[in-house]
Amino acid sequence: MLSLIIWCLFGGIAGASFGVLMRRDSKRDVALNITVGVVGALFGGFLFDWDIAPSLLSVGSVLTATAEAVALLATVHLFQRPSAQ
Repeated sequence: MLSLIIWCLFGGIAGASFGVLMRRDSKRDVALNITVGVVGALFGGFLFDWDIAPSLLSVGSVLTATAEAVALLATVHLFQRPSAQ
């Protein structure tokens, strides 16, 4: 349970940071970035924890969760239309 919370936390931070770096900081984009970051982090954390190192919590699973969050965010923003400003 602790690992889920930490993965979600790091995914949300990665999503918010990604939005700032990409200069997509409208309210809708921030919510999308955080949501996609959390989903990506959960996927990456479960994948690492299930396949490579099944344990309660490891640094590798947190790093993999964060990397997956960023990868999913990049993929979503690659296929998203630019917002009118």
